[in-house]
Amino acid sequence: MYDQIKYLTHKGFAYFLRVENVSSRDIESTVRIFIAPEQNQEDYRSWIEIDKFVAKPSPGKNVIYQNSKESSVIQKPAALEPNPERTQGESGCQCGWPYTLLLPRGNEEGMPYVMMVMLTDWNEDRVRESTCGSISFCGVTNQNQPYPDSRALGYPFDRPIAGIANTLITNPHMATRAFKIRHLGTEG
Repeated sequence: MYDQIKYLTHKGFAYFLRVENVSSRDIESTVRIFIAPEQNQEDYRSWIEIDKFVAKPSPGKNVIYQNSKESSVIQKPAALEPNPERTQGESGCQCGWPYTLLLPRGNEEGMPYVMMVMLTDWNEDRVRESTCGSISFCGVTNQNQPYPDSRALGYPFDRPIAGIANTLITNPHMATRAFKIRHLGTEG
């Protein structure tokens, strides 16, 4: 007998990022979070953008918090269950992943992944804000509206990188962590 799964989803989660601002002033930063299967981390096309947001670390050690429901790559507002009759809502945009598909499925043993977090200077990345919710995968819907990042869609994985793992661990504005995504089945 098979269990019927109505829809895929994952448990809610949040990021707590420990960063150190070595300057003497607050620095508005673009925080970019990507994941890739550990076995494919050297293939730039395997990296999945999970979130991109702005934070303002003060001088010294900081903890940056971001809830997964605020991800820049999901449809807004975050729907915890699929809704086929969803309207465009206030943002006028259906762009982005459904929240329930933010993470890959993983497996029962725990599929190994690598997370990369990168901070860049928001003053160099900044352009006029988009009125459309999630645009990381879709660009903008209005040709007169700029993509809200001066860097390319998918940056830094928008082009081939030789020695990705070494590049990520040798840059002070990047950090990686290994983790596992575990599929708990219909009971979990």
